[in-house]
Amino acid sequence: MRPVRILTLLALISATMAVAAPQALGQTLEVSDELNPIGHCPDVTVEGHEPSGGCRLHLQSQAPVVLRQHVFGVESTISTCDVEAVAHVNENAEMYLTDQVLSGTGCTRDPCDEADHENIVWHGSGQEGPAEGGRTEFVRLTFCVRSKAAEEGTAGTSCQIDVPFREMGTGSHAYEFGIANHELSGIGPAGFRCEMIGSLLTENEFEQALTPPYDDVEIEHVDD
Repeated sequence: MRPVRILTLLALISATMAVAAPQALGQTLEVSDELNPIGHCPDVTVEGHEPSGGCRLHLQSQAPVVLRQHVFGVESTISTCDVEAVAHVNENAEMYLTDQVLSGTGCTRDPCDEADHENIVWHGSGQEGPAEGGRTEFVRLTFCVRSKAAEEGTAGTSCQIDVPFREMGTGSHAYEFGIANHELSGIGPAGFRCEMIGSLLTENEFEQALTPPYDDVEIEHVDD
């Protein structure tokens, strides 16, 4: 079995949220490519809805991710999806997610897109805590989903959520993003709150063997 990093889908599929006070942002993280002599992950550029550059990570859910929402206090589960995506990450832990696929029998949502099938890029910014569950790092993720029953290009719901993460073992290059079986809430349109439960995996050094090849990254703290 391939070692994997656990990322959560919690933030990749929801639809709205009202959250605890936002945390102060500060770029205190640095991402490097362990198999690249240059070391740091290069810059990412986005043209239209196509990111390029950076370190590339393959993300895949380990189990279906549950998306719930509160609408003026009324809670409902609206979707349960398997998720896959590609992330382009720069050296400051800023990431751009594309090629998102939400699937499964209980999945009622798709990534927001244009009428020509292009998915709208999801954006994440790695920061240093505090975060939920006593962790000290998180990714502030902004994402958008729409109903699968709607036509392509239909307006969806955009949410922002702070997803805590941790390295699963010192030097493992395997990370857990989010907290499995733990509810995470975030900010959404007025009167809404998004809640997500689930996890997403990203391969470590074995990503080099996938097609196309992906990168083996290390997330480190930058001394203040």
